[in-house]
Amino acid sequence: MSVLLECSAFYGELWRRIWRSLATVALAYLALLGVEILVGRIEYGSEFNRRSVRTRTLKGILRSSLHGVVYVLAGIQILQALGVEATTLVAGVSIIGVAVSFGAQSLIRDFLNGFIILLEDQY
Repeated sequence: MSVLLECSAFYGELWRRIWRSLATVALAYLALLGVEILVGRIEYGSEFNRRSVRTRTLKGILRSSLHGVVYVLAGIQILQALGVEATTLVAGVSIIGVAVSFGAQSLIRDFLNGFIILLEDQY
């Protein structure tokens, strides 16, 4: 009798984790739809001038950045729902990220400078 109880408890926990993961995927999908709606409201005009080109570029950067944030947060939440200790994983990835950022410091600086140039319309 205890074997049946252990099996039912195992499958109950498995289904709970699966449903939690599916709910996270559904919420991430809704968040991506919200990002598309919000970013879609940014208008850049039909004429071809500096402002419309800059707005189109910044709109693409904003969309990509927000999609990345949603994907990373959903991935962490799914890992936690499946029983993986995500805090340890995130800590390890952040240490690797710091090491890579020291190596690619000039690349990151150039990227941020380019973003600021686009944002302020210096040229």
